[in-house]
Amino acid sequence: MAEEVSAAEASAEGAVAHFSAVLRDFGAQFSRFFHSRHPALGYASQQPPAARFYMEKILYVTYDKQSFITRSGALLRSGFSVSSPRVAEDAVPLVATNEFFAVVIGNSVLRQDRVRVIQNIRKVKPNQIVLYVSNVEGDEEPEADTSIEVSQDFGKLLNHLHLLEQRTQQRAAGNSA
Repeated sequence: MAEEVSAAEASAEGAVAHFSAVLRDFGAQFSRFFHSRHPALGYASQQPPAARFYMEKILYVTYDKQSFITRSGALLRSGFSVSSPRVAEDAVPLVATNEFFAVVIGNSVLRQDRVRVIQNIRKVKPNQIVLYVSNVEGDEEPEADTSIEVSQDFGKLLNHLHLLEQRTQQRAAGNSA
């Protein structure tokens, strides 16, 4: 019986992972299609679409599947590409082998796991932007670069990411001048 439950759980996790991948691909394609035809609508970018050469990649770490689906959809619509590890510890090798604009960690990840993940990310990429999002007012993660409370408005995270993106682009333009 335990083997049947384990197989069912593994199958469900596989289905969620597959659905997440399909959602990411669809969201990215839809966002590119929609904003190419309606650039004045939405808050996808402060820049004209032609100025964006690629979508910034976000690594979203959460154990809350519903939150991931909702929030990754908002990130996709806002012009970001979203990836997510199966478990929080898998974020470290993903950061080590990929370029992410930011790592966003949700409050569903236990504090001890968050701290360990953030510290290990800092070991492999000391300058990696790490943001903590929580739906609990006053909940902060001192190890993260910034803690953002999003219970009433997930747009706070989107606005913060776009601000960081603009600053990064301004620094890059200043360095190339």
